[in-house]
Amino acid sequence: LGQYRFRIDRYWCPLIVQLVAYEVQYEVFHGMKEQHTSDHLDTATSNIAGAVGGVISACVLSWFVNTCHNFYSARLLQEDPNESSTLVNIVYRVMRCYVKILSCLRINRKSEIQKLGMEEKLKGQQKELNDPRHPRDHISLDKDDEGLFLETIVSAQAINIWSILMP
Repeated sequence: LGQYRFRIDRYWCPLIVQLVAYEVQYEVFHGMKEQHTSDHLDTATSNIAGAVGGVISACVLSWFVNTCHNFYSARLLQEDPNESSTLVNIVYRVMRCYVKILSCLRINRKSEIQKLGMEEKLKGQQKELNDPRHPRDHISLDKDDEGLFLETIVSAQAINIWSILMP
């Protein structure tokens, strides 16, 4: 999974995909077993339906995770602090709580909590930069925050669907 940049905090995605695929396979198999007792068409059809159900659920989950993570990353990086809707605010707060819970459980990377601190620094500097009375003319980051900034940009990339389907 490492080659697909699949992080431990997203292991719930493949579990959901496996559950959906199993349930689809099970329901199709039991729905067809009375009609196809000797030709094993029920097994073949249920396997195909389970695979299709797994792929569809992986696509839906990756879209959902990518959308939520894009909102979260955009807010962390202060991409457009003036443009935020109620939905974006809710998703950001949920993702922020999710990061804090995973960090308390020591499942997440330590840098995820540090990114929240970097976001506060960026927000403050952004306000100073937009204030015409303040002498700040650029946003500056120290070496640690620069590394966190780059890590945030890299982790903002879309999740690979194959990484969800691999387990």
